[in-house]
Amino acid sequence: MKEKRLLPISVVIPTLNRKKILASTIDSLISGSCVPDEIIVVDQSEETLDPHLHSDWCDIVKVYKEEILSSSRARNIGVRNSSNDIILFSDDDIEIDKDTIRKLYEEMSREDIALISAINCKENAVYEYKESRDKILRNWGGYLIGTRTPGGKGGYIIKWSMKGHYEEGMTRPHHTEWAYGFFFCVRKSLMKRWNVWFDENLIKYAFAEDMDFSCRYCRCANKENLMTLVEPRVYVHHLISKEWRMPSDEAILFGFINRWYLSYKLFPKEWWYRIGMIWSDFWYTLLVFRGEQKLIGYKAMKKTYSQRRNLRKGIIVR
Repeated sequence: MKEKRLLPISVVIPTLNRKKILASTIDSLISGSCVPDEIIVVDQSEETLDPHLHSDWCDIVKVYKEEILSSSRARNIGVRNSSNDIILFSDDDIEIDKDTIRKLYEEMSREDIALISAINCKENAVYEYKESRDKILRNWGGYLIGTRTPGGKGGYIIKWSMKGHYEEGMTRPHHTEWAYGFFFCVRKSLMKRWNVWFDENLIKYAFAEDMDFSCRYCRCANKENLMTLVEPRVYVHHLISKEWRMPSDEAILFGFINRWYLSYKLFPKEWWYRIGMIWSDFWYTLLVFRGEQKLIGYKAMKKTYSQRRNLRKGIIVR
């Protein structure tokens, strides 16, 4: 570690029962010539992590134990215990390019930038993007369920279906309305000034948590003419580890419920979003789910629609 250049970046990593892939992620974060000077791991696992299980980590890794299973809560804890203004939110199952941290720091050193979001390398034109038959078919399916718009603009954008999406094959930075949570960077000082934190009502579905926080953060940044960018030069391998997965019925249910909750929270006057989501949920369940999952999907839709009055009031029924 002495030969590496330490940069004033605090990395916040929530983790749950992913000891092996977490070790690989931290090794990747400290593998380049420039590394963050602080990595905060908020551990929600059944077995407590040993903070000294790797000698190279000792100087920069801090482990906090949290009993409540919530990545939103874990990220808030990580930020409050961080010592740097630049905060990098990372999943516990990523690998980065050796220059990723350096590129990220160079961008965040600009005073006019409030957020930088990375791209998964497989969807990055700068790295290895290829237009395949499967992706073409997926694009047409996206038009049907509202994850894509023909001739859509670049960057990360929120569709009427509340399924956030970004255009693939980007070669230059684009303005973004939100950020995928597997790897994006913000400023702690702006979070505190705008009072923008992760919503701890959102549980068991990280996609909604990421969209909610980053959307509110980006809105505040835009009001002050600060840039929020998705940057193709900053790319990572999102490994999507299967070390731990929630039961499929819970994943489907909270996927639907959290999106409806966000539609009322982020877009309270856009009633047509709710109509679009009914269309999207129906076709998504009909075309994407198979076997028992299809039945679970229909039950989840029914339960979600029956809870709309509660969701409108900001209540999520566990």
